[in-house]
Amino acid sequence: MAAAPAASAHATRVPAKAASHRILTWNCAGWAAVEPQARRQHGSLAAFLDHTLADVVLVQEHKLTRDKVKRELAMLNARGEAASGWETYWAFSTTKTGYSGTLTAVRKGSGLEPVEAASDALGREFDDEGRCVLTRHGVSPGGMTLVNVYTPNGGDRPARARLAFKLHFLARLRALIDSERAAGRRVVLAGDLNIPRSARDAFWSADGSSELGYSDEETGWLAAICGADDPMTTLRYAPTWTCHRRC
Repeated sequence: MAAAPAASAHATRVPAKAASHRILTWNCAGWAAVEPQARRQHGSLAAFLDHTLADVVLVQEHKLTRDKVKRELAMLNARGEAASGWETYWAFSTTKTGYSGTLTAVRKGSGLEPVEAASDALGREFDDEGRCVLTRHGVSPGGMTLVNVYTPNGGDRPARARLAFKLHFLARLRALIDSERAAGRRVVLAGDLNIPRSARDAFWSADGSSELGYSDEETGWLAAICGADDPMTTLRYAPTWTCHRRC
């Protein structure tokens, strides 16, 4: 795992003792494209992270390589712009460059600094694509596990060539969640699941189609997760952003 920056989007409140914490999750669709804009608007990556007012920032699809992050960190340190107030944990794709990747950034002093972190929690076929960062946090009672994921796309319709791969990923992810909960930890699952919760979450429904274009296995998996004990779901009834994709 390396150390460096991250970003903003959907907020989830997580109870920890008497306090609450702010977790932001964002599929940035390529960090190299958004990083210059963050720097222009906020002056430095450290200032950008601080601007989020988050305790934890989760990024998916950063598309960076380990070597590029090391070089960028060296330059930031040389310019005195390193995000020294943050601990960062990375997962990289080793099968293809400019592809996938996840990042978890935790604000120092937030009370959520991890006691453990892993980028190899789901098995090599998924870990080699950098699709998950798991962090365990010492908040009481029992501790908390934060799972930051970038779920594989099932592939273009109608063939959906990677659907079997995606369903295998979801099965492994559910097994991981169940294992953490069985150990007495609270689990927060966040990231890009690549599954719509309902028709209003899919841009295909904007033309009046009732067909989501996802298999029953995919939507059923998400329904089961959302129906688990004590689900912490946000934006369930009142989306805070509307665009042509109804996201």
